[in-house]
Amino acid sequence: MMFFELSKIFWTIFAPLNILCICLFFSLFIPLFVRGGGGKALRNIVILLLLAGILPIGHDSLTFLENRFEKPKDMPAKVDGVILLGGAVSSELSHMRQEPVIGENGARLFAFMQLARQYPQARLVITGGSGSLFDQEHKEADYVKELFLSLGLRGRRVIYEPEARNTHENARFVREIVTNSSSETWLIVTSAYHMPRSIGAFRKEGIYPIAYPVGYLTSGEYHYVPRDFNVLNQYRYLHTALKEYIGNIAYYIGQKSNSLMPRQQ
Repeated sequence: MMFFELSKIFWTIFAPLNILCICLFFSLFIPLFVRGGGGKALRNIVILLLLAGILPIGHDSLTFLENRFEKPKDMPAKVDGVILLGGAVSSELSHMRQEPVIGENGARLFAFMQLARQYPQARLVITGGSGSLFDQEHKEADYVKELFLSLGLRGRRVIYEPEARNTHENARFVREIVTNSSSETWLIVTSAYHMPRSIGAFRKEGIYPIAYPVGYLTSGEYHYVPRDFNVLNQYRYLHTALKEYIGNIAYYIGQKSNSLMPRQQ
């Protein structure tokens, strides 16, 4: 089984809310069959997960990721190309609704369009296939193309890469398109929390783009103590942050990133 499939199966099981539900389910039955340590250990896990919904652990973990890279204070006078990573359009919902459906990472699309206008001579690379474990027929890049064409973004400078299923493949397939990146200036657009893993993957492929993070989920300030009682928001932050931390570790161990936690150079 390949890296992509393993990552999908792992995260399906170990996403914070999923593991909480699994633990709660088994906690109902363990006392019937196990006495002592097993039940207590499971109870402690449940308590920790519940605390994660109250304390700003997820928020502050996500803040660290989003603060890792900043937008350039002075934009380059000349940019040779702009890379847009997939994740802004749902290929599954787009297929079902028969129109491009923009998700919570839609800020990537607007930033990319803005950069395309700001640098009219730059090459534009949109990379994104299907992240589904079962449906590899419907590609995100095809729906992004439909959307961009309707907005007037067309021409030979626009390149769509529809086969990448994850960030590693984004970098690997873009490597085949971007042949002179070492002597050119490229920007990469993705969500701020996702930028460390993206930069690590691209640097591993020998591409050193300038980070252009967008779609912030936090203000950039650490909370340390609870500021409200919004459990769903805390789990949302924790879910997103843990996925990135685990992804960074897996990419580094699997030699798909040049650093455990990439940072601004």
